[in-house]
Amino acid sequence: MAIFVNQLGFLEKGEKRAILPFAADQFWLVDEAGEICLTGEIKEFGFDKASGDQVAVADFSAFERPGKYRVKCMNANKGQGDVVVEYSPWFEIGSHAYDQLERDLMKAYYYLRCGQDLTEEFAGPYVHPACHVGKAVLWEDPSVSIEASGGWHDAGDYGRYVTAGACALAHLLYAWRMFPESFLDKSFHIPESGNGTPDVLNECRYELEWFLKLQREDGGVLHKVTTAQHAAFVMPQEDLGQLYALPVSSMATADFAAICALASFVYRPFDDAFATRLEKAARKSYDWLKKHPEFLGFKNPEGCGTGEYGEWSDDSNRFWAAAELYALTGEARFHEDLKISLEKHFPLMALGYAEVGGFGVLAYLLSRQGKAIDLTAKFFDEIVREAAQRVRVSEESGYGVS
Repeated sequence: MAIFVNQLGFLEKGEKRAILPFAADQFWLVDEAGEICLTGEIKEFGFDKASGDQVAVADFSAFERPGKYRVKCMNANKGQGDVVVEYSPWFEIGSHAYDQLERDLMKAYYYLRCGQDLTEEFAGPYVHPACHVGKAVLWEDPSVSIEASGGWHDAGDYGRYVTAGACALAHLLYAWRMFPESFLDKSFHIPESGNGTPDVLNECRYELEWFLKLQREDGGVLHKVTTAQHAAFVMPQEDLGQLYALPVSSMATADFAAICALASFVYRPFDDAFATRLEKAARKSYDWLKKHPEFLGFKNPEGCGTGEYGEWSDDSNRFWAAAELYALTGEARFHEDLKISLEKHFPLMALGYAEVGGFGVLAYLLSRQGKAIDLTAKFFDEIVREAAQRVRVSEESGYGVS
């Protein structure tokens, strides 16, 4: 039976806990030399509804000495009358405990790049030649083809999807906006490293350049580029099926407008021409949305079996687009549109691909434009309410999950 800890480790200052799914009285913090560095009492938590476990907590938050440790305790096995020594996995305490995780997460996007050679210099053993480099034909009219190489493969397949990609970009770009110090002076060892732009933005640009290829002349944005069916379990360069660009959706167009507006603001200090290009693209897609106020959803057409990323409405998507364009430009028309969007009912603090209202809230609150007092108060209240809900769920969880 295991003792559960954060196996990445813990920062020197902050909460540090081990969770025990069994009864015990005391715990010991042991270093790599086998020396006991701390002795503490275990506190009973009780029944954890989600797992069905009776759990207890060993809290060693007060211990701040950097190093590698594990938690040890005695598990009284009442059924057999003996005592079993239990250990947690080894973990680190230190100010850089999470640095490797950040590097690994960011490097994952490089490994997901489509249409580019992954070379040994940057990919190590995970090399492969450029994949999916052929042109994509329009599903609606196979006589028309477009150049659609690039972007990131989706989480579980080689498809590339605008709404899911926009969500990933939003998380990364807001991470940069809110915590730039976490990314400064850090190389993720990608081909663009050292070019004067932070690597988090270098990586996001690879996806953004692909996004721009999917915008039609009228501003509508194609929903996805995939083969007709998911590939077999093969390397990406061995997925040689015909690529298709599937039809425009209002969700993809709104998410495109939003993310291009956000990215235009973010990239302005680093590449003025790229920022201008993104703003023009955002405006063009927003104009398409104004000309097409109806919901244009997405369903896989007959014969297509790849990821759908369908949604029931585009209300939160249009709100996000209006909020980002207002944050970028300060134009009153976008402010009026976002207020009108709020008359619809959608989760205001959602940060996933299907509901994106939370990104619109962040856009408004972080913008340098004038803000309406009532909207600002409403959005702050939503953030506090959501945070309080997450805290409540975490406190009721024996494992502290939110």
